[in-house]
Amino acid sequence: MAHDNSLTLSIVIPVYNEQRYIKACLEAIAAQTIKPLEVIVVDNNSIDKTVEIAQKFPFVRVIKEPKQGRGYARSAGFDAARGDIIGRIDADSLIYGDWAERVIGDFKDDNIGGITGLGKTNVILGLPGLYTTFWSRVYFWTTHSLFRADTMWGANMAIRKSTWVKAREAITLDDSIVHEDQDLSMVVLGLGMKIIQDNDLLIMTSGRSYLYWPKFWEYFKRTFKTKNYHLQKNTIAADSPLRLSFFTVLPGAIIGWALTGVFIVYSFVSWPIFALTKYYNKKARQIPR
Repeated sequence: MAHDNSLTLSIVIPVYNEQRYIKACLEAIAAQTIKPLEVIVVDNNSIDKTVEIAQKFPFVRVIKEPKQGRGYARSAGFDAARGDIIGRIDADSLIYGDWAERVIGDFKDDNIGGITGLGKTNVILGLPGLYTTFWSRVYFWTTHSLFRADTMWGANMAIRKSTWVKAREAITLDDSIVHEDQDLSMVVLGLGMKIIQDNDLLIMTSGRSYLYWPKFWEYFKRTFKTKNYHLQKNTIAADSPLRLSFFTVLPGAIIGWALTGVFIVYSFVSWPIFALTKYYNKKARQIPR
């Protein structure tokens, strides 16, 4: 795809005890059609071999964020980034080979402040061959209908550095109050900048952590906390042109919330099975082609 060669890209990866995933994540970055300006791994007090593994990659810069929490780690990486665009993924995100190229191309419009994409996930107890973007679409259908706005997903997103500088003072760092990616999305939209969803901007991730019921339920509740937090702050005016109309989000809301209910039950039932099987799934993850 066409892209603006003048734009540079930093990729930020917050990490906390990610030795199982970080090597494959960084190998996928090394295989990009366009190399990023830099890759910043933000160590958020890991006590395993995550940092040791990351330091073996010559293009990686490791920085330390002692304040525990994804919001703190994300922000430290974004502050340190030197690129015109800051890409953000998780340690278990395997980006597709054209990811960096697509990110740069997506920022051709100066009014775009952030972008996000889909993830191919496998949440059916790790069974092979069942990776699909469907569940990430369900996430966006429900989230966009709840917020009545386009939001970014932290495992697969990017933001302009200039937008980050403007948003920096308005974001919330406390992970118990908000989802950091949804919070940042609201602030970006509140600045009048557009967020777009590029369905061809792909990552692969297992998604199996969402079968851990306590985590899934906490994340689910925090989404509503994030919405209420920004309603109270009136971050985005009700009549903002960046608000999505009721009829725009209605089809996705009907499908998405119905399936979310199914997934809530599935997560609760699968939790003990997942706990028993997760240690026996030793199949090496492959870089997506």
